[in-house]
Amino acid sequence: SRCRLSGYPAVALAAGASGRAIGVPAAADPSVRPRPVLLAPGGTAHAWLQVLDAMNYPAAACRPVTAAGLRVAPPGHGAARYLAHALPACATAPRGRGLLTIEPVQPGEARRGTAG
Repeated sequence: SRCRLSGYPAVALAAGASGRAIGVPAAADPSVRPRPVLLAPGGTAHAWLQVLDAMNYPAAACRPVTAAGLRVAPPGHGAARYLAHALPACATAPRGRGLLTIEPVQPGEARRGTAG
């Protein structure tokens, strides 16, 4: 059936498929205005995720760890899915800011060079 999405997905780094969250969840990017996306059955939408490099922060402020993947939930839907993808992460938020920033859902497949 058709599906309507609007807003920002919930995204967080995770220690594993059933593991705890690492650091703070992705912050919404206010520079991109959310717009409703109506998906036909089998339709596609995307959201750009910016990931800062944990190695850019002092180890004492970051407490570096390796995230096993990401937990992602569509806007307005509480059930998150796990996506395995190991990446450097910070166990604590350096300077009060996490490593992830998410843009709102946009229609279609993501294409290189179409962010923001």
